[in-house]
Amino acid sequence: MRWARILGSALPIALAFSILGQAAQERPDLTGRWVLVPDQQPNEMVVVDPRYPNQRSPARVPSLGYEFVLSLSGQTLTIDRKVNELNVVMKVETTGAKASNLLLGIPTVWTARWDGARLILTESSEKSAESAFEVPVTRTLWLEKDGSLKIETTGLQNRPKQISTYSRSRNSARQITK
Repeated sequence: MRWARILGSALPIALAFSILGQAAQERPDLTGRWVLVPDQQPNEMVVVDPRYPNQRSPARVPSLGYEFVLSLSGQTLTIDRKVNELNVVMKVETTGAKASNLLLGIPTVWTARWDGARLILTESSEKSAESAFEVPVTRTLWLEKDGSLKIETTGLQNRPKQISTYSRSRNSARQITK
């Protein structure tokens, strides 16, 4: 009888640890410097390398740009990137809590949460003449089996769903802004 009570109380605890461990294992390591893979972009999206300014056109820029750095410290996600030649650093907790950030002077609210092996980022702002996006913009990040990072973006003004492919850079993951 005593063993039955011990086993009966230990089983739910073991199951909880198993589920928590499984959820943690499903989260891929997204940290590092990521660079756009131009030949893996959708046909309707023209990609122009920003290092060659003479080749600029009204190309659709991927939603996180041509290159960015992701870092994760505890549950704090930091995205370091360039937007319109300006350095932008955004921080948000991966718990789903709201975080206020400025994007080119426009107040934005971000949330981040894990959904299994996918990281869901949601960005919203008040729609205005300065805002380049409708509310909200959702970015879903995941790793492919080949190690490439896919980002699906929905909610960009007058644009269909966009899926961008990035490769992890061999260069160090130092911040873009440095």
